[in-house]
Amino acid sequence: MWRLIFDGGLSYNTVWNQMTPEEVGEANAALDYYIQIQNEARKRG
Repeated sequence: MWRLIFDGGLSYNTVWNQMTPEEVGEANAALDYYIQIQNEARKRG
């Protein structure tokens, strides 16, 4: 959950009080995908 706050730019309140565990899982997967895309773009650019 902290990863979404520090790396994902979400607020503490959003992650800990408003998101379900399923939403946290989906957000982590989306953050992984976003980081992967950024890394691939750096390798190409």
